[in-house]
Amino acid sequence: MRWTRRPGIDLGQWLLNRSVPVIAVVMSLKVSFMLRPLTIIVALTLLLDGNFAFGQLLTCGSPAPEFTPEGTLRGDEIQSLQHDRKYVLEFSGTQCAPCIKSIPHIEKLKAKHSDFTFVTVFVEEKEQVDRFLKNAGRQITSTVVYDATGRTGRSWLARSGFPGIPQVLVVNDDGNISWIGHPDRLEPVLQILGSQDTVSSTELARIELKQHAYIRSLRFDEFQKYRTETIIPLINKGRHAEAIEKMDETMRKYFDMPDVIRELRRFKLSQMAYTPDSHEVARNLAFDLAADADNHENSEIASTLVFHYTKALPENKDKDFVRWALALLNEMGPRKSSDTDEQLMLRRNHYSTLAGAHRILGNSDDAKQALDRAIQYGQELVTTLKQREDHPLNIKAAENVLQRMKKRKEETTGSVGASD
Repeated sequence: MRWTRRPGIDLGQWLLNRSVPVIAVVMSLKVSFMLRPLTIIVALTLLLDGNFAFGQLLTCGSPAPEFTPEGTLRGDEIQSLQHDRKYVLEFSGTQCAPCIKSIPHIEKLKAKHSDFTFVTVFVEEKEQVDRFLKNAGRQITSTVVYDATGRTGRSWLARSGFPGIPQVLVVNDDGNISWIGHPDRLEPVLQILGSQDTVSSTELARIELKQHAYIRSLRFDEFQKYRTETIIPLINKGRHAEAIEKMDETMRKYFDMPDVIRELRRFKLSQMAYTPDSHEVARNLAFDLAADADNHENSEIASTLVFHYTKALPENKDKDFVRWALALLNEMGPRKSSDTDEQLMLRRNHYSTLAGAHRILGNSDDAKQALDRAIQYGQELVTTLKQREDHPLNIKAAENVLQRMKKRKEETTGSVGASD
C-alpha cells in the first residue's frame, strides 16, 4: 500500500515547532515550495481550520461528514450525498503517480459494482483538474468533482487517519462510513458490502489479511518476471557484474519481502563466483546466509558454492569455498521431510553435491561413496514415482537426473556434481 506525498517542507513539523495545535494525523503532509500560492493556501486550510476544529477521526460506522464539493466536472452533478445510495469516494490527485496507476483498477470495480456510485474527488483548482481529465485522466468514467476551497479535504481526507492519496472512503445507504483504505484493497470490501451495510472489525481484519497476502503474491510474481526478463538474460550473456547490480537494485525495491531478499542473496552469491574481485565479499555473504538459514537453504548454499565457484575458479586454486561447503554439508546432513518423494529428492541432491565437493578436493573414495548414495536415492525416487503413476514429466525429470549421475560415476573427470 502506498500513498504519494509531495517533496518539500514539512508544514506539520513547522507548525508544531511553533506550538500551533495541529492534530497528529496531518503531521506528515508536505507541500512543495514550487506550488502556486493558491495551492499552498489550500494545503494550509487542510492543516488549519479556524478554531482547529477538525472533528473526530472517521472510522467504520462513523456518520459521513457533509459532502459539499465546489463543482462537478464529469458525470451527474453532486452537491450532497443521498441517504438511499451507496458511494465510493476516491480522493485523488493530478500529480499523483499511484493515483493515476489506480484508474484502471477503479474503472473495473465500477463496471462490476453498479450498486455503488463512484466519485473521484480532487482537492485542487478547477483548471488543473480539467487539464488532467483531458490527458492522463481521460479514462475516468466516474463522477469527478473538485474543491479548491479545501472544505471536502478538511471534512473527509484530514479526518480519515491517512494524510496521503489515493484513498477511498465507502459510504453505505444509511449515511455511515463503511470502510476507509487504499484502492488496492477495495474489491473484497465491495463484494461484502453488496450483501450487508457495514463491515465488522473481525471481517475487516480478515479482508485486510487476505488482501495483503494477495498484494504480496502479485509483487512476488512481478519480481519473478523481472528476474526472468532482465537479470537472467544478463547472466546468460556473461555480464555478471551488471546482473549483481540489478539484484542490488531489486533488493532495495523489495526490502520488505524476506522471501525475495533470501532468494536474491543466494542468486547473488552464485554470480559473485564469476567476478573474482567479489570473492571476499562472497565469502562474507555465504557466512551470513548460512547463519540465518535452515537446513534446506544451507543445502542450496552449499550446492551454489560447489557448482559455481569450482566452475569459475582456476584449477588447484582457492578451494576454501568448497571446503566450507563440505563442512556445511557434513554438519547438517540431508534435510528431513514428511513427504516420501521430497525426502528422496532431498537426499539424492544432498549426496550428489557432497560427491562433487569430495571429488574437487581429491577425496576420491568419499566422492564414490557419496555418489553411490545419490544414485541409490535417485533410483528409489524414480521407482516411487512410477508406482504412483505420477505425472510423466516428473518421472522423466527424475530419470534424467539419475542417468546423469550414473554417467558421472563412469567418468574419471568431468563437471562438479551439484544438486539438480
